[in-house]
Amino acid sequence: MKNQIRFRIIFLIALSFSCSKKKKDEITTLKTAFEAIPVNQYYSSDPIPDSLKSIYGKWKFLDYFGSIAGTSEKGDFDFLLLKNNGIYGITRNDSLISNGKLDIRNSNGVVAIDFIPSKSSLKPYLSGFLKSPTFKTSDTLFLSDPCCDLYSYRFARVR
Repeated sequence: MKNQIRFRIIFLIALSFSCSKKKKDEITTLKTAFEAIPVNQYYSSDPIPDSLKSIYGKWKFLDYFGSIAGTSEKGDFDFLLLKNNGIYGITRNDSLISNGKLDIRNSNGVVAIDFIPSKSSLKPYLSGFLKSPTFKTSDTLFLSDPCCDLYSYRFARVR
């Protein structure tokens, strides 16, 4: 009887270690997939103006709101990753589901961003309408479309 209990305890401990290693491997793969995108994939120099350099990093997607009803809704992705030279990635469940370049436009001092997906992206997240980036605080990013679909996407900085 004692041997059966010991065996079960050892089995459960071994199982928990294998699960944590798998999760770590998935995160490493995600990080590697995004970091593997060459920094000069789309631009030879950084298109982001100095006033917006703080946009780079990892952002947790919180919700989006707006349109006619103005209601808040959850989206179908988890994080927005932004790195130098206008490269973005979008993740869901620790998988890179979309990536591409940021198309920066500056009109009368107002910066707007369009998310242009790569050919390998599964879905064109955040693309189609220009988004104006604003910071509520240094850790809260809003991407708003004041013109067409009137949606605002809210993110919290992770790192």
